[in-house]
Amino acid sequence: MIGIEIKYDIKFEGSYVRNKEEIKEILQNLKDCGVMDFMLLSRDGTPLAYSIQNDRAHADTVATMAATLCGAADAANSELRKETPIYTRSDSEDAETLVMRAGDRHVLLVSGKQGLEKKINNILEIAQKAVSKLD
Repeated sequence: MIGIEIKYDIKFEGSYVRNKEEIKEILQNLKDCGVMDFMLLSRDGTPLAYSIQNDRAHADTVATMAATLCGAADAANSELRKETPIYTRSDSEDAETLVMRAGDRHVLLVSGKQGLEKKINNILEIAQKAVSKLD
């Protein structure tokens, strides 16, 4: 991501999110993976912590769609008698988006330039650290 400075303005939804400063510090590490936008949400689609560059995006809509995508991938794999997917990937000409489980009760959506998938282990590790502060 040479020449592009990613700035996160991390927002938190709901007063029940504990350890906000610790979570914020952990999620800042997503920059090192090339993540431009992210959202940590509950499996039912409630946004918890996020930074989205498009200020016209609706956090509730993004969270609902991410939870739906994660749930649909789980259901499809279950019908096929396959393991739960680690993540689901969506590609466009200008971005790569990954939606993954983050623990038993949370989902993480990350989006950035092509190549995020190569950093999936780092991203999953960051997600687990953040979720451990929520539980």
